[in-house]
Amino acid sequence: MTEETLNYCVTYVSEKDPMLQFEIRPLTRDLMKQVSDFISEIFTTLDPVNISLGITKEEFSLLSDQAVEIACNSNMGIVALEKFSQELASVLICVDKYDLKDINAIACENSESLRTKWNRWITGLKPFNEITNKYTQPSLQPLEKIYFKYAATNQKYAGHGLITRLIQFVMSEHPLTKAGKIFFGFCANLGSAIAFSRCGLRTITEMPYSDMEADGEKIFEGLERIVKEMGLKSPQAIRFLYLDRSESN
Repeated sequence: MTEETLNYCVTYVSEKDPMLQFEIRPLTRDLMKQVSDFISEIFTTLDPVNISLGITKEEFSLLSDQAVEIACNSNMGIVALEKFSQELASVLICVDKYDLKDINAIACENSESLRTKWNRWITGLKPFNEITNKYTQPSLQPLEKIYFKYAATNQKYAGHGLITRLIQFVMSEHPLTKAGKIFFGFCANLGSAIAFSRCGLRTITEMPYSDMEADGEKIFEGLERIVKEMGLKSPQAIRFLYLDRSESN
């Protein structure tokens, strides 16, 4: 990792509307709060899973604040800004190591309520680290394996292929990550899964929400009701996606 902030700006023209253009830029310190608020808003108003868990925007901001700071410090946060208005359109946060329990531990220390909710979520996702370790070579160096942690798009710009383009940028153009050998996607909705698939990641496994339990109780008992009441898309399972480029490299 380098402490020097990277400087790049790549123009992306919308697949849907050629008149709409975006600038792909690094996540910089001046954008940290805006990006964290952006992620928190989307993940607590449009994500049925977090809504079902009862995670509030204030609680989720503890997680996003930490993730955004790490991404900014490590130059592994990417944003897409509408070219003329400079409005934040999309965000992709990456990390080069990912343990669900450890990466959010500090954030959860500051909120007993969040810690309780998050621990239920972690209990349901016990196989996660086993799955990623199974597909990770111990000999890999830092930045040779990349995890996509948060991907979010302003609904105003949905359908313009932004997440797909940001993933492609990370995998083939980003100065630090383009040499990556293994890429992991972890997503709760079909839209993100499609974006990852377009970039060559394949689904390793799926974990249906209906099967997840903590303390003998179904974690997402009311998920379908929440989805119906809010008019959201119904997620069926968490998907783990993976691409290994080490052989071709």
